Amino acid sequence: VFFVFGYKLNTNFYENNQILIKTVQKFRMIRNQSYFDYYAYLAGEFKSEGDLNNYFGNFMKNRIGLTKHTERRVKVTGIKFGVDLSQFMIKIKVKGQDDKLKSMAEYYLEKYNYKLQNTIQPLIEQEEIKKGFAGKKITQTTHFPLEILYILGKLEDDKFDIAKAAIIEPTAKFEKTHFLMKELKALCDEQAKIKMNKLQDGNIPKSLVKN
Repeated sequence: VFFVFGYKLNTNFYENNQILIKTVQKFRMIRNQSYFDYYAYLAGEFKSEGDLNNYFGNFMKNRIGLTKHTERRVKVTGIKFGVDLSQFMIKIKVKGQDDKLKSMAEYYLEKYNYKLQNTIQPLIEQEEIKKGFAGKKITQTTHFPLEILYILGKLEDDKFDIAKAAIIEPTAKFEKTHFLMKELKALCDEQAKIKMNKLQDGNIPKSLVKN
């Protein structure tokens, strides 16, 4: 799966290495605001923080977000308000050592070089059911600061359906696919060229470098 200019390219391989390319428009990836941006906007629409949090908590149930640092899709299963992320401690696994405790603010700064802009903010919970030892199901809870989640999908005050408004005709879609494939090929060619230059810079005999 490749993403080029907001389009998802699905590839399927068949006999003789023939490839079928299909494009899918990523309507849900159109926003660059975070859910914290929306939360801050709503703060001016409610008379009390309690009313704001009650509304926002219901709004966020089962919403999908996209993390800024890893582009991971997160499904919201819970939310905590007014969390001090400089004091919210999480366990960090270290190979060959005991788990270490770090604040969430320290974790994002050290691992992703991202400084949280809001020390106190809502904290998102995502519960996932995974298979453990001997096939036993276990529930794993992961936390995410609200400000690192990009908005995916419509907001309640949107005036039109973004997906329907962005639909294109089959002919235009074919042309778009052709254009995207040219861009993707150019990117692959550039990466191959960089790799070849690195090999040559390493004084590897050209006879050992495969084309």
